[in-house]
Amino acid sequence: MADSPQFTTRQQVISDDRNGEWHSFAERYGNEAFIKRIRIKYLRAFGAVASPFNAYLSLIGLETLPQRVSQQVASAQRIAEHLNRAAHVMKVNYSGLGYTPQYELVGKYFPRGVGQILSFLVDGSADNAHRIIDGATVFSYVPNIGDARSLIVGPARITHREVPLDARIAAGVSDNLIRLSIGLENVDDLIADLDQAIANAY
Repeated sequence: MADSPQFTTRQQVISDDRNGEWHSFAERYGNEAFIKRIRIKYLRAFGAVASPFNAYLSLIGLETLPQRVSQQVASAQRIAEHLNRAAHVMKVNYSGLGYTPQYELVGKYFPRGVGQILSFLVDGSADNAHRIIDGATVFSYVPNIGDARSLIVGPARITHREVPLDARIAAGVSDNLIRLSIGLENVDDLIADLDQAIANAY
């Protein structure tokens, strides 16, 4: 590497040509020549640096993060409580509900709420769970979590599809388990969407 022209050729990008000082990456950075070349030349050339406007949007996102997460957590709590009373729902997995084994720890470690992720188990077959997922219109069928949009998936078909059946069932991921990631939509709209999707699936 030390003899390669890309490291030994003197480069304007790391030189001070006004003062007649020209350097190669090998001369200036020694053992760090490779990583410095990537950072200084390619990172800039390939455009992997945020534009000023994108940086501005990212800063706004960081500045409003507490407000957005607070809304998502409050919505998740309401949805979990609603699903806990809903027809065809056998179980809701959300630590913010009073009956969960870890509920005493929630108040100690999560005084503002336990997060925006929950799952629920429906009766019937896997087809019923699939119809609920397919019937939701406000929720998006996307496997990631923590989005501004509310998301719905069946873990058995998505995140756990490669896990052996016995191990998956032992972990509580059955074919009729549905996972939600709650976003920023109006919570009443989300509840209504789940209600209609469940009603139409049976």
